[in-house]
Amino acid sequence: QSIVFVAGQVAYDGSGGVAHPGDFKAQAREVLRALVAQVEAAGGTRESVVKINTYLTDIRYRADLAAIRSEVFGARPPASTLVQVCALAPPDWLIEVEAIAVL
Repeated sequence: QSIVFVAGQVAYDGSGGVAHPGDFKAQAREVLRALVAQVEAAGGTRESVVKINTYLTDIRYRADLAAIRSEVFGARPPASTLVQVCALAPPDWLIEVEAIAVL
């Protein structure tokens, strides 16, 4: 078995800037899509993700996040921790996710 750690995944656009400024749902989908892509690049699948830590700039995004997480991970999502932070760098990021996957 191998363990893959994905740290600090945020919503980047094609030039390395902030994707979807001000649009939480679009950022969340992009972050989780990129996270799964990184795990797949290492030889795993979305089911390989066993733990995620999510940082939100506004806890009111929680309900939207839960629905999007279900879209990505299905009815049995990985264990997770959710934390509200005062800001991410740069401030237009609304969500950051880190993950642990077991391959």
